[in-house]
Amino acid sequence: MDPKTLQDLGFFQILECISTYTHSAPGRAVIGSLRPIVDMDILKQRLECVREIKGLLWDKNLPRPSIPDISFILPKTKVENDFLSPAEILLVAEHLSMVNKIYSYWQQKEKECPKINTLISQLHLLPEVLHQIKKTIDVQGEIIDTASITLKKIRKSIQRLKTKIKNLLHELLNTAQYSSYWQEKIISVHNNRYLVSVKSKYQSFIKAIVHDYSRSKATCFVEPLEILPLNNQLQLLIEEEQEEKKRILLELTHTIGHHCESLLQNQKLIALLDTYMAIAQYALEFDGAFPRFTDKIYFKKAYHPILLWKERKERQGRAVPVDLKLSPPAKVLIISGPNAGGKTMALKTMGILVLMLQTGIPVPTEEASLPIFNKIFSDIGDDKALEYQMSTFSAHLKRLQEILNAIQDHTLILIDEIGRGTNPSEGSALAMSFLDTFKAKKAWTIVTTHYEGLKAYALQKKDALNVAVGIESKTLRPTYQLLYNTMGMSCALKIAERMGIEKEILEKAQGYLREWDGNIYFSLQEILKSKEELMTRKEYLLKLLSGLVALKEKEKRLLKEIEEKKWEIYLKKEKNINSLLQEVEQTVKVIRRQKRDKEEDIKLLEAQRQRLIQVKKSFLTFPPSRTELEPKPNDWVKLSYRFNHKIAQVKRVEGEMVEAIVGTLRCQVPKYEIEEIIGKAPLLSQGINIHAHTKPKTELNLLGKRVDEALWEVEKAIDKAALYGLKQMRIVHGLGSGQLRAAIRKYLETHPQVAVFKDALPKEGGQGVTIVEIET
Repeated sequence: MDPKTLQDLGFFQILECISTYTHSAPGRAVIGSLRPIVDMDILKQRLECVREIKGLLWDKNLPRPSIPDISFILPKTKVENDFLSPAEILLVAEHLSMVNKIYSYWQQKEKECPKINTLISQLHLLPEVLHQIKKTIDVQGEIIDTASITLKKIRKSIQRLKTKIKNLLHELLNTAQYSSYWQEKIISVHNNRYLVSVKSKYQSFIKAIVHDYSRSKATCFVEPLEILPLNNQLQLLIEEEQEEKKRILLELTHTIGHHCESLLQNQKLIALLDTYMAIAQYALEFDGAFPRFTDKIYFKKAYHPILLWKERKERQGRAVPVDLKLSPPAKVLIISGPNAGGKTMALKTMGILVLMLQTGIPVPTEEASLPIFNKIFSDIGDDKALEYQMSTFSAHLKRLQEILNAIQDHTLILIDEIGRGTNPSEGSALAMSFLDTFKAKKAWTIVTTHYEGLKAYALQKKDALNVAVGIESKTLRPTYQLLYNTMGMSCALKIAERMGIEKEILEKAQGYLREWDGNIYFSLQEILKSKEELMTRKEYLLKLLSGLVALKEKEKRLLKEIEEKKWEIYLKKEKNINSLLQEVEQTVKVIRRQKRDKEEDIKLLEAQRQRLIQVKKSFLTFPPSRTELEPKPNDWVKLSYRFNHKIAQVKRVEGEMVEAIVGTLRCQVPKYEIEEIIGKAPLLSQGINIHAHTKPKTELNLLGKRVDEALWEVEKAIDKAALYGLKQMRIVHGLGSGQLRAAIRKYLETHPQVAVFKDALPKEGGQGVTIVEIET
């Protein structure tokens, strides 16, 4: 990406802000090296990594990648006879410990964080190296005795010799003839040699080698000749110890150097993880939105990230959100309005948000959509004029030419005050020509301006859009909101009036304005006024429409509540009738069991039962209207709760009844039992859950049954047959006295689902069998 654009838009400042969330120097280095990318796959992968980490920032067990930088010590492992110090080797151990901790945590999150696990799977754990370091060097950086057998042996010899030397010196210090010679009865060590302190005036009385004097010269530190051979022997052992330690460090250094590339890769991966975690933390704190990649730019309630950072972190200023949008066919956005009204800030906000998202950094907006731009250019400020030692206009033209030469498809161009630095007429003409050229090269362009000609340009072009920065009409203070399809006015004369400029000067200025730019200026004023009136009317109509929609929804809701209440009442009545019918039937059964033969009681109860059956049938034939649905053959419908809300396909519609297939079953369904017409076939057909053993029989044998029992069996058999779509059934009742046959036929005459009934053929039972045709 263009370095000047990154600088103009504050991209490096954003990176500095995000780097404060890192936990390691390598992580900060990676943040500083981030740049916008154009590869969609890489960008999506980066954003997904950030999203996965953001979802786990609440987890207290999430390891922070505070890994030390070991890149500066690893080159030493390749130098012959050079070795790492214990402190440097401990840095490698710290590195590997953190790598193992991070790997262990993320392996447990493999399913929920696949992208991060792809990254983590590339780490080199090197457990053998870590183990070797830990068994060689302690946490204080000292080589431990067990690092080698030789070292342990040497150190034991040194310890024994030191003890022997100390014992001899203590005997010497406690010898009576020397008691007056000692300055203090203290043993000191100088350059690994054991010494005692003697008063300087007595040094000649003791056979010893003088090593040093106190500052006052009153005391001298001597090595008695008795321990000279032992101190010499101690020196040799210490030298042997150092040689062994050097050998051990060389061996460890060689081991680390063998894995140098793996360690460097670890550092890069952990630094990248640190980077993603820092970006995720920034996104969490600043409500960062992840983008949708589309063919339009849209940022809803977008904050300038640097202003928002200063407000929240440094308690400076106040950030105001704006809506930024530009979508085809419009690819030119012209922002106009008064000075200090927020034009440049809107331009910069658009630019920095695009740069951040193409770097994989969520942005402080409610929503974010954008296409991928191959190149992004800006021309903001006059720094080039100083650099090139040119006028403002010349530097501006030079920058525009640089942009023009570098344009590709999908280029975003941001220009503050395009055509600036020259007279408005020529500046406007030049600006419009550049805009035409940018469009021809399929670039997206956003500019700010005070020029009336450019505002008129946007009115004439279908692929250009005006947007004004908002100001309060009374105070002329900026609201920092953007008003789309509106031209902003510079309001220079009104601002001058607010600032107390003399009325006479303002009136003359108004006259000059009419004389020079009157036609354009006042025409635009009229257009602006008319547009504002239209927008006001549009808002009023939208409010009316919104109110009407709300009323319509309320009406639907009330109608639905009424229908549900009617259905509730209907179901309650049906339940009461069924309950009463069951009571009567139960009474009949009790009488039968008690063998009460009063014919009058039985006839009375039977008559009551028949009346209830007829009431139930007539009641179910005319239920309250639940819907206005009119299904057609082959429609797929959803049935009511009585059918367990199953899905069925309509085969035939006759009056208020529908023949439908539910799963593999064909049945008759009243229209009011249809809750919804689905239209398309469902993915999985559903069926009523009726087990195979409940399928109706085609023949009902009533021989030996009493009349009341027989009629109850007939009713159940016909209902089940109708449900299954059975068209015909046989009722075997025999001849006998003829009472059972007569009672059954009388009942069949009133049954709503019986079409006709007749005697069977002589060879199939004759008058002892009734054939029933069932309506389906």
